[in-house]
Amino acid sequence: DRLVKLGLLVPGATFDGVVLGAFRHLWLYTDAVPPGIVGTSGLQEAFFAIVVAVHTKTAVLLTGPPGCGKTLSFMLAAKCMVGRSGETHKVFQELLHIVSETFQCNETTNATEVGRAYDMTERTQKSLEDSTPGVFAVVLTLDEAGLPKSRRQALKRLHDPLEQGRVGSVFMSNVTLDAAKTSRMLQVLMSEATKDDLVNLARGLIFGGREEAMPPESDPRS
Repeated sequence: DRLVKLGLLVPGATFDGVVLGAFRHLWLYTDAVPPGIVGTSGLQEAFFAIVVAVHTKTAVLLTGPPGCGKTLSFMLAAKCMVGRSGETHKVFQELLHIVSETFQCNETTNATEVGRAYDMTERTQKSLEDSTPGVFAVVLTLDEAGLPKSRRQALKRLHDPLEQGRVGSVFMSNVTLDAAKTSRMLQVLMSEATKDDLVNLARGLIFGGREEAMPPESDPRS
């Protein structure tokens, strides 16, 4: 409802329309992008998916090779979504304030550790909701979610919590997870950069990401 009121989502819009338009619209108000960082299509899609997932308490899986912007997209979302306490654009001031609970997965991660992290996130959300309802969104981020050995069934512990949707969660992985996990979450496949992305990256490196300093694309110097 918040996103609809802010004009970021149109009621009855098709999925393609949302993906192709809404995330670019939201990106225009992002003031947290550091100089030299260019908003590739994958970075923008991941950023938008995180904002939506946080408000719907949906799990989102960011899948892609190292360096594609998985961690950066969440850092940008967390930096923008600080409620009315920050100096961000008014669009983000109307959104929830992200509180991040981070869990670093590895090859020895087990179900008990993952369950403990999720339970702590739920308790924090309940505590904040009791004191200041409708202000904070506590999000569990699981970095390197593809590392735990499948035989340990570490992430299976989250099957029921993911369906219940009490808190949002962001999974980041270099490889996709099995169908039992992906069927319970939104997955963003951050593939290799497109030709347009590479052009924008080159222009960003040369001009520091400052749009006003970049010559138009038709200029032969570009």
